[in-house]
Amino acid sequence: MFHVSFAIFRFFAYFLVGVMHADPHGGNLLKTFVPSKDGRHIIGRLAYIDFGILADIPMQVRDGLVCAVSYLIFQRNIGAVAALFGELMLIPSEVMNDQEKLNEFSRALEEVADEVLEFSNEERIPSLQFDRLLFGLAGLIPRFQFQLPPYFLNNARALGTLEGMAKAIDSRFNILTVVYPFALQRLLKNPSGSKIVDKTLKNLVCNGDGTLNRRKASQLLQDASSLTGIKGRNLIRDVLMTRNGRKIAKEIGWMEVKKRLTGERDERQTHIMQL
Repeated sequence: MFHVSFAIFRFFAYFLVGVMHADPHGGNLLKTFVPSKDGRHIIGRLAYIDFGILADIPMQVRDGLVCAVSYLIFQRNIGAVAALFGELMLIPSEVMNDQEKLNEFSRALEEVADEVLEFSNEERIPSLQFDRLLFGLAGLIPRFQFQLPPYFLNNARALGTLEGMAKAIDSRFNILTVVYPFALQRLLKNPSGSKIVDKTLKNLVCNGDGTLNRRKASQLLQDASSLTGIKGRNLIRDVLMTRNGRKIAKEIGWMEVKKRLTGERDERQTHIMQL
């Protein structure tokens, strides 16, 4: 079966370059077949066609979305998400710089989140219905002087279309299960060198005094492994061999990191990184 989650992953992959396909309806998706890496199997893939509608996404918006998703899922911190709406270019600076208005917006966003998110003690990632989220945010537009730049409107329409297609195939589909692994990798790698991304990572894995919280840092790395499907040495190479990932892993201890990511139980010396 062809999974529309692949199309949504491709949609977010456009955040890497800042350009996205803004009209991903069923007529613009094709089933394709490619050989596996070992050449033994044929794998089904989805391909986009008709790039007549494209949208540019500013770098600060891409970084802001990564931070918002990370705060929402890893920390369940709606207030921190609200504080990022300036980075997302959705609320003007006069609102974001007014602490009273920002607090009011944070409370309103909490109410929306309570309506559209379902957290479970068994699942790390809450379930989300994107169409209900858009409806909830629409009610906040006049109260907080929302700006609606083209990237947001195109983003919302495209994502809503893809989610609808995915749920038609699998009613249990949750878009956050696709977005969160992507956000974690961006958070650790921070390819743009964003100060907001670095600040977010620090807020997620550090105590109030700025010292590293080993439990939180270990959980973040474990999430990066289990949710991306990258295991063992591959994760160490692709995620930990980055500036932020390396910094966290050195603080936690390389042996502990290896145990968490590979499930190894022995105490043998490891050489997973050449310093």
